[in-house]
Amino acid sequence: MTPARLLAWRPGPVRSTDYKIGPPLLESIADLSWIVGRCRDGRFFSVFAVNLRRVPRPARRRLVRFVMDYTVRISSGRPAPLVSAMNATIDLGPEALAAAAAAHPELPGDLRSDHAGEAGAVMIYRGILAGSGDLAVREFARAHMLAEQRHLDIMEAILRPGQRSLLLPLWRLAGWLTGFLPALAGARAVYATIDAVETFVDHHYEAQIRKLPAAGLAGELRSVLITCQADEVHHRDDARARRTDANGMLLRLWTKTVAVGSQSAVAAARRI
Repeated sequence: MTPARLLAWRPGPVRSTDYKIGPPLLESIADLSWIVGRCRDGRFFSVFAVNLRRVPRPARRRLVRFVMDYTVRISSGRPAPLVSAMNATIDLGPEALAAAAAAHPELPGDLRSDHAGEAGAVMIYRGILAGSGDLAVREFARAHMLAEQRHLDIMEAILRPGQRSLLLPLWRLAGWLTGFLPALAGARAVYATIDAVETFVDHHYEAQIRKLPAAGLAGELRSVLITCQADEVHHRDDARARRTDANGMLLRLWTKTVAVGSQSAVAAARRI
């Protein structure tokens, strides 16, 4: 394909109705179909970027995240759980949250702590990437950071800004340090840290899941939490499988500190 032909090519008009077809996973497939359908004459690679830039930003983000996430999972050979609840689009406005809290008084605080935890989790993996030059560790961090970012996106769709923890900057900083410091010490410290963090998160989600019924709005939230928990368990098991020996005294002290710190952060996020 010549540069002149590429410049002469124009994508078709973008219609808002192209993206209102159901859950985000189906929307991602529709986004990809929209792009491929406009790559005429077999010019897929040469016009893909041009098409992608014309797709509305929310749809583009969904598509890029979808492709990156599952490319990493397939190439790593360690696919994490895929549950339809990850496509949840629950939006708890003030009235809906108040109604849910009437039946489940601890729910607002629990969701606030969940959002804060997912924000911190993304920063843990960013801290690991900032501190580690080990290729295996970096691949591990990138793969799991995608899942944590997806969790955070879902929690941000559930909770509006005014319903979130006021201490989010602190949780982000704490998360980044929790990833960065062990990354300086090496792969064993990174995997031990993730093992400790995700073990706590598994128990944290399990306690919430047991309190929620399977029906109604609470049931939808319960499905989301079950799916997030499954991903966190996968992260823990992956980290545990990569460890080659037992923790030394200093590493045991560090992981204990991480577990206690996580518990304190959750308690604070529930209230503030």
